[in-house]
Amino acid sequence: MRSIVQGGGRAVVTSDRLVVEADQVIVALPPVLAARIEYTPALPRAKRMLLKRIVPGELIKWQAVYQEPFWREQGLSGQAVSDVGPAYTTFDNTPPSGAPGILFGFVGGAQARPFAKLPTARAAAPCSPTSSSSSATPPPIPAPPSS
Repeated sequence: MRSIVQGGGRAVVTSDRLVVEADQVIVALPPVLAARIEYTPALPRAKRMLLKRIVPGELIKWQAVYQEPFWREQGLSGQAVSDVGPAYTTFDNTPPSGAPGILFGFVGGAQARPFAKLPTARAAAPCSPTSSSSSATPPPIPAPPSS
């Protein structure tokens, strides 16, 4: 998207490939990209400055894959919240078929950079919500080697 021109109750959006006329426009882009659009009339100065100064954060989604969702047999949901990282929340992402068991979560902020450098098996271990609470927790299935 290159420009948005508003006036007379209409908006004209121009990109490299097409021009669209509409009653309203919703800009659903990261702020850093929305700041590159030429707006007519111009956005208020405070809005322009905000869009230019918001920088994307670092967030890594991880998944630990198990043969089966063992936590369900223990009456657990797989959802956990902790004040100990690197992953502060986990969620059950097991498919409807019931296998494999998948837990996922996010590692963000300053912890994301060193976490991204860990080998897959070492990265998954500290993220399991049951990793420190039970020695009976099965290890995640090793990921296939990346090519």
